[in-house]
Amino acid sequence: MLFRSLDLQKEGLSFDIGRFESYPYPELPTGVTIWMPGEMFRPGDDCACLAGVFNGSNRILSHHPVCILLDIYGQYYFAPDFGFEYADYLEELPAIPYGLTILTVLPAFSWPEHVGSGSGVTWYGAILDPGMTSVMGDLGVWSFGWSSD
Repeated sequence: MLFRSLDLQKEGLSFDIGRFESYPYPELPTGVTIWMPGEMFRPGDDCACLAGVFNGSNRILSHHPVCILLDIYGQYYFAPDFGFEYADYLEELPAIPYGLTILTVLPAFSWPEHVGSGSGVTWYGAILDPGMTSVMGDLGVWSFGWSSD
């Protein structure tokens, strides 16, 4: 099966998965990258949220929680439960292997109608140390909004 390159800027136009098809992975920083299919959503638009968790170290990161927060105007919701109490992906990902692991934060859905408009809503994602006192690597950030028109 043929695939388009994941990064046309770095891979050029090609029909393979480029630098991600074999180990070792390229020198990418340890951390979290948040992704959504857009930054502004309207009724009927496809929406989802993924977190790319990358371990660029030469060891498995055991007991390092991956924490994903949704900031809606200063109110924080912790994925995967989306409650106000701290939650993380430690049960789903007790050890972060070398390389890239994709977490589904929000499964795909169509943006609903009649939800008004909003902007500046932000996802934050991080790998924490086992004691939850510091962030390991890069912090992932993605801001988005929505409109009824």
